[in-house]
Amino acid sequence: MTVTPFTPIRIGPVEIGSRLVMAPVKTALCEPDGLVCARHVAYYRRRAAGGAGMIIVEPLFVDPKGREPPRQLAAHRDVVIAGLRRVASAIRENSSLAFAHLNHAGRAANPKVIEGAPEAPSAVNCPTSGAMPEPMSRERIGVVLEAYRNAARRAREAGFDGVEIQLGLGYLPAQFLSPRTNLRSDDYGAEGENRWRFTNEMVAAVGAAIGEGMALIARLSADEQIDGGLGIE
Repeated sequence: MTVTPFTPIRIGPVEIGSRLVMAPVKTALCEPDGLVCARHVAYYRRRAAGGAGMIIVEPLFVDPKGREPPRQLAAHRDVVIAGLRRVASAIRENSSLAFAHLNHAGRAANPKVIEGAPEAPSAVNCPTSGAMPEPMSRERIGVVLEAYRNAARRAREAGFDGVEIQLGLGYLPAQFLSPRTNLRSDDYGAEGENRWRFTNEMVAAVGAAIGEGMALIARLSADEQIDGGLGIE
């Protein structure tokens, strides 16, 4: 069989009509409180009409402390579900599949937006903002893992076909994975398999929340291209 960009492909429990995928794009269209507006719905409806088999919606912050842009879509409370359902429906109207992109920025969160210091595995400052993050306690790690689970549940209730989790680009899960940003000495540290503990627990929480009918995919940086950062190995 000849495979083209328009050949369907199956990812987990869902089939995508074409292999053209729109990656997450920060639109800054939402309301200041992170809720969907009419421009959002129109934006995604038009992209789906262009023929993409799958559209991954812009990053949804799972917890207020993980927020990055001032106008970032929210997934941290149930009031967002109705608006996200409008977005997912607009995408599906044109036979595209709708995927929610879940993220926590960690030390890359915007201090002005979250009105305080960001959080991260360890106190290693953010090169973009210069902010020094607060190391996360084990209790706080548990709260954030629960936030991922609830955000995934909201995506399911909003009618998305799948969820993408951000494990790369220097955001919170990548900060746990990298010895450059994870200086912990506990079982969430960067030594051996411990570096995967946060990610493994987060994937388990998200997977349990979405169930077997939705696809689960991950975005992972193959090479961070910085000294001491994550690479192919």
